[in-house]
Formats: sequence, structure tokens, C-alpha cells
Amino acid sequence: MAILKHHLPYYREIFALPGMVAEPVLTLGFQTITQCDDQLDFSADNLAELFRANGVTNFATLDPFDPRADFHFDMNEPVPKDQIERYQTLLDIGSIEHVFDTRQCMENSMRMVKVGGRYFIHTPVNGYLYHGLHVFHPQMIIDALKLNSFEIEYLKFTSSMGETLKNPSESRKSLIWIVGRKTCSLNKFVVPQQADYLDEYTEFESTKTPLPTTSGADTVKGKIKYWLKMLCPPIFIKVGILRSLWQKIFVKSPFVGRTERPL
Repeated sequence: MAILKHHLPYYREIFALPGMVAEPVLTLGFQTITQCDDQLDFSADNLAELFRANGVTNFATLDPFDPRADFHFDMNEPVPKDQIERYQTLLDIGSIEHVFDTRQCMENSMRMVKVGGRYFIHTPVNGYLYHGLHVFHPQMIIDALKLNSFEIEYLKFTSSMGETLKNPSESRKSLIWIVGRKTCSLNKFVVPQQADYLDEYTEFESTKTPLPTTSGADTVKGKIKYWLKMLCPPIFIKVGILRSLWQKIFVKSPFVGRTERPL
């Protein structure tokens, strides 16, 4: 895991947030720093060295495999009790996607942060095939933080090369940068639900106990989504059938006598 030079503008913004870098600090994964000539403020081999060079003395690293880390417990399992509400700042820089039990990893991280502390997540939300075990729906991360008493203080999407995006779908490889401030201690961890299905089904369940909905959702929006999903698949199926018939009648081989088209 590493901090890349084309991502440095976002790290500068995040570390400059009021109260963001407060001790004690914990980072998930041992983070090295790629070097270039114009990054004097990040001129260290790794994040631990960088923080300590800037006066942060209470800094620890958690990594189950790296011998340079201070802690080696597995984030797939509940963390030891002495880790609960121990850290003012918790940095997850490209680690959660490598942990199989996403729910446990996120719950651990949230519980480890002190009330008033910050939790920073930087992880893929589009593309990145073979990079880790997961690529996340960005709304899941946002909702999980909000539902578990974290107030969003910073949120951006970028491409893998550092271009700012309005929407993660704008790039083949996209990342989320999000910082949440913990407003109170966690009781039971609240699991987020996918909003599209909640919007769609709530209007048909009006006679039963209403399901929770996300802010801004309304029945008109739900109806539009429902009918688009109902109508679009048959259209695509019909187009596919016509294309298949054309190839069977007029094209003897899918490879001979055809003009290649770019992908």
C-alpha cells in the first residue's frame, strides 16, 4: 500500500482539515510514500516517518502481515477491547477493500475512533479489477457512516490518476475520499440498505410498517425507476434477437468476411 504522488493534493486538503490530525493516530496498513521532486511536504519513506517528522509522536500502524506494523490483529474479527475508542484519528488508505468481512472491518474502525475523532476512508468505487476483494458502492460507505453517528466533513471522487470527478462512473477506475467525525459512541452497528430497492418497494408496502427511505426520495421517482426497469429489459432482448437472426441469415462466420470494428 502506498501514497501516490498524483494523489497528494487530496491528502494535503484532508490533513489540513481542522482537528483531522490529532493524537493518537492509527493507520490501517503500512503506507509507503512514492517520491518526486516537488513534494517537500511529503519527503519521507512512509506515513509513520512523515507524521513523526511533523511532531505526531503517538502514531501506530495496524497490519496483520507487515512486520513493521505495531499491531497485527485481523480486522475480519472484533478488535480487542483495549482498542475501543482509543484513537482520535483513524486512517484507512486503501485497506478495507482487502478485508473479506467488510462489515466487521468498518465496525471495528468506527468503534476504535474516539467520540469527536475522525475516520478517513480512501478506497475504490469503480473498476480496479484484481486489486482487492471488493469494489464498493459509494452510497454504502456514505450511508454506513451516517447511520452510525458519523458526520461527513469531506467527500470527493477521483480517477486513479487524481482527476476530480463529479460521479465515480466518469472514470474506468474511481476512488472515494471521505472523512467522517464521530458524534457519539456506537451501540449496535447499523447496516445500510440499498436505497434503490427501498424507494421502489416502499410505495407498495404502504399498508404495512413503512421501510426507512433515504432523504429526497419520493413516490414519483420510485415509479419512474420501476417502469424503466420493467420496460428496458424487453427492448434489449428484442434487439438482441433481431441481431442474432441477421447474423444467422447474412453472416456465414463470425470471423470471416467481416470488417473489424474498434472496441
